[in-house]
Amino acid sequence: MTGIRVELHCHTRLWNWQPVSWRRLEGFCRRARQFGLDWLGITEHADAPGFWDIFAILDDNKWRWQDLRLLAGCEITVAEEADILLLGSPEALLDLKGYLSPWPTRHNRPPLGDLLLVAAELQLLKVAAHPFRPGRDVGKVPRELLQQLDALEINARELKRAAAVTDLARRLGLPLVGGSDAHLGWQVGRAVNQLPAGVRDLAGWRAALSRGENRVLLWQERGYVPFAAQR
Repeated sequence: MTGIRVELHCHTRLWNWQPVSWRRLEGFCRRARQFGLDWLGITEHADAPGFWDIFAILDDNKWRWQDLRLLAGCEITVAEEADILLLGSPEALLDLKGYLSPWPTRHNRPPLGDLLLVAAELQLLKVAAHPFRPGRDVGKVPRELLQQLDALEINARELKRAAAVTDLARRLGLPLVGGSDAHLGWQVGRAVNQLPAGVRDLAGWRAALSRGENRVLLWQERGYVPFAAQR
């Protein structure tokens, strides 16, 4: 298969209290290239101490590692207790900081409706992470808000719930994306996305999603296979 391969869900810290480091991030990048990935989304938890430290490190390295493109992102827990992945340009993520004032914490979570309005204004990609994970599911989110998302995630750590996610996506009319939810380097690349070769940016990715051209791939033993529900 040819095209762009993207990992959209990575946390470079195993625990939120750990400091971020370029050396640790390099381990994730090295793994991504070993798996033939072209883009790697960095989606630290927004409520983690020192969240913006990773942006300073990535700015210093031009959001690249060799020929791997690094995508700016975050994972935000909303008031409805669901987790939302946002991906965009570094500038858009910094603008998000101005819109969400004060910045989200464990005790200050934005309503999803407000977050979606801001994300749309900033042209951020909006994905429901692990939609059926206990305690972080979309059960409290109204249907009309879920339909404003760009996609639902097939999470590599939640494959036993993939059928439920697929069913919900069909009922909502939303596409699926794959994410590894990696917290360690070896977890990178377990669930990724295959985009058409012509996609150059997140706007192109969103367009590919709307056309049904995003393919979720799962790593199995020696290579990638298409997520079965897409067949």
